[in-house]
Amino acid sequence: MPIIELKNVSKSYRMGSHSIPAIVDISLTVKEGELIAITGPSGSGKSTLLHLIGCLDTPDTGHVKICGFEISSSSRAELANLRRLYIGFVFQSFNLLPKFNVLDNIALPLAYSGVRIRERIERAREIARLVGLEERLNHFPSQLSGGQAQRVAIARALIHNPALLLADEPTGNLDSSTGNAVLNLLLELNSKGQTILIVTHSQEIAQKCQRILHILDGKIQH
Repeated sequence: MPIIELKNVSKSYRMGSHSIPAIVDISLTVKEGELIAITGPSGSGKSTLLHLIGCLDTPDTGHVKICGFEISSSSRAELANLRRLYIGFVFQSFNLLPKFNVLDNIALPLAYSGVRIRERIERAREIARLVGLEERLNHFPSQLSGGQAQRVAIARALIHNPALLLADEPTGNLDSSTGNAVLNLLLELNSKGQTILIVTHSQEIAQKCQRILHILDGKIQH
């Protein structure tokens, strides 16, 4: 079963009295274990596509299935549950809580899921080792480099074993050397079977992915 299935999906947004198309009749299938780059100029529809795949929005027309679940007519509560169970998000801005240390930032999603504290801590330590943060668990975000902060964000996204990891410009706020280190971590995770979609402006990053989806005017270019 594919992780992602889009069939004839379109999405528009209202701007005053006008309807602005963001995604136009896109069909797409993503299999488990794929590493895919989504590229395109600003305003091309990349973020809208990611929001649909990430269950942050629903299409106007067409069908979106994530891990076999049809989201096109799902309620907000159902979408939130799908995100919690199946999807991890990594953003350009890290979005760490400044008053929480690394361990607590990583473990936070499990607290929202009602997991007991001992299990949360054990799982957070395990994921921290996976991303090379075992020596930084008691540090706070203000004490981290940009690369370390992004590793915390990746660890937090992985804490509930998501079927799908969505990364939106994950190296956008990092220098080239640090960005390469974060990219290598994502490549390593993919080599272990993690399905990953990366929205990026970087052709260097895109070329290291298995497949590139170039979006222009809301359509995938073939």
